[in-house]
Amino acid sequence: MKTKICTICKEEKPMTAEFFTRNKTRPTGLHFQCKECRNEYNKEYNSRPEIKEYNKEYNSRPEIKERRKEYNSRPEVKEYDSRPEVKISVAKIEDQPDGSAKVFFDADDDFIEWFKEWQGLKRWSPKRFESFMVEALENLIKEKKKCEKNPK
Repeated sequence: MKTKICTICKEEKPMTAEFFTRNKTRPTGLHFQCKECRNEYNKEYNSRPEIKEYNKEYNSRPEIKERRKEYNSRPEVKEYDSRPEVKISVAKIEDQPDGSAKVFFDADDDFIEWFKEWQGLKRWSPKRFESFMVEALENLIKEKKKCEKNPK
């Protein structure tokens, strides 16, 4: 796998969109800073008083308010915002002989209906739901490791 070195933290990371934001103006198609460093820079930049003041002024402009109103009235935006509150809980955890664990989830009916519609399913698919949950949990674990690696 190809790797790329972040120009800020100097760490070598896989050259993928998971670690570097896309930038089609660059020869590699990826930005030269890793996502972690870029996010840290953006947080610092946006917390500066003069930037906060500019953003406040910019967002109060009538033409910007109108543009935001038009955008939010689009059907696909309304549909996205109408997702139900996710209500999923862990029903039980079984230890497996190989040392891993199998997790059983409970999901409420609203979430199940939304999930079926979102996935284009006619009936409930525990297997599809399981892969969805595994991916979601893996992403949460990655985020937690990032936070532990870069405490504030």
